[in-house]
Amino acid sequence: MNPPLKQALLPVDGFPGAFAVIRKHDIHTGVDLYTFEGAEVYAMEDGVVVKVDYFTGPKIGMGWWKETWAVMIEGESGVINYGEIKTNCVVGQTVKAGDVIGHVIPVLPPDKIRNDIPGHSCSMLHIELYEHGCREFAIWQFG
Repeated sequence: MNPPLKQALLPVDGFPGAFAVIRKHDIHTGVDLYTFEGAEVYAMEDGVVVKVDYFTGPKIGMGWWKETWAVMIEGESGVINYGEIKTNCVVGQTVKAGDVIGHVIPVLPPDKIRNDIPGHSCSMLHIELYEHGCREFAIWQFG
């Protein structure tokens, strides 16, 4: 499997971008790979785009985050969700491992940078893996 980014830092030890961390507004359903704005996002395996939609931002009731999109691609491993990006992918599109499927855009405003978290960034790739057939993002809620 190809890496989703060429340069990223993985959050650990209870940091807000780690998997299943309880945060102010939700229980984190994926892993955030801290990187830089504009970082190219690569498909990790061959597949078909099954969903492209808003992922964060005011339009979907998440006004504490900036507007971002996500792409769900179904492949051999299941459905991989690449979130907090900008993309030109369309549903039904076939992608190959290593294809550029989008670019990371800031999900947090600049005043939300966490200097207490090594490598923290306002731009990150949010990754989730779902079972085959899934077409909906996990519901981000507390509890």
